[in-house]
Amino acid sequence: MRMSSGLVRPALGGMFLACIGLLLTGCSGRKPDEAGRALSAVTNEAGPGEAPKADRASGVDVAPGAAVDASALGRLRIHIPKSALASLSGARIVKAADGALVREVPSAELENACLLPAGQYAVRLMFANPNYQPPTAGPAMRFDVLEGLGAELELGAVAFSVKSGLGDLNIDGIRIVDSAGRVPALELGTHGNDFYLFKPKAVPAGNYAVELVYFRSPKPSVAASNVAVFAGRESAVTLDSGIQLAKPDAAGVLGWDLLPAGGSVPALEVRRGTDNDEPLWRRFIVPPGSYDLRMHLRDMGHVIAGRDLEIAPGRLLNIAPSL
Repeated sequence: MRMSSGLVRPALGGMFLACIGLLLTGCSGRKPDEAGRALSAVTNEAGPGEAPKADRASGVDVAPGAAVDASALGRLRIHIPKSALASLSGARIVKAADGALVREVPSAELENACLLPAGQYAVRLMFANPNYQPPTAGPAMRFDVLEGLGAELELGAVAFSVKSGLGDLNIDGIRIVDSAGRVPALELGTHGNDFYLFKPKAVPAGNYAVELVYFRSPKPSVAASNVAVFAGRESAVTLDSGIQLAKPDAAGVLGWDLLPAGGSVPALEVRRGTDNDEPLWRRFIVPPGSYDLRMHLRDMGHVIAGRDLEIAPGRLLNIAPSL
């Protein structure tokens, strides 16, 4: 038997075979050898001159008239909080050794049992993008399939609550990064449309920080820290505080930084373009805290334009820089 290279639309016989396999190996409580004997009586036959048909659930091509031994297959189920399905187009199952595609699974079918030959695999969630862009692959999650046994992947989700107007279409992307190693668990761009930006995002259980990638900013900005994600549950992230600068009378503002009060490493860096001020005077999501404001001016370098600025939870701080 060989692995199918993609999502195969099954004939009715293939679907019937998959259902029988699920009932016998996953739900009936029968032992694998009993399930194998029962399933061996079901065949996936091709008509005269037809190519072998593929079983949608297993991803296995079946020769005409051949039987499938259920004891040689294992099952995979992917459990994701239902709200996070809104961000997904599906998932790809690949071989762990070489990354070869085994199956593509639509998002609506992720919790259905997927029958696979015993082996080592990885699954990547496929995150939907707007404007007809192809989906973005999430990180590879490895798993083993054993003969006659099941594998369960249970993920959590980051669910966003964003105060109206704070996004302001100034965000180019979002990153969910591991809090310890700062390794991205997920990086997504807006592709000029924020339709999917703040929909719940499925990630493995862990502790994360949420970073926003702002238009023309040199680096991502941390919007939330210490986000604990648990398998099977949503973890809420509230983004309801921020800052907006009023455009000063003085010309030549090249950009500005927001630094933790008394610190030297910016929490937020904002830069203008070569031919316009965008996005200097827009709204920016910033966690609550105390900050210093540093302005970058043409021919003057940088100057501190405000100290100990308090950004309160649920509030947008409007400030006129002191230049």
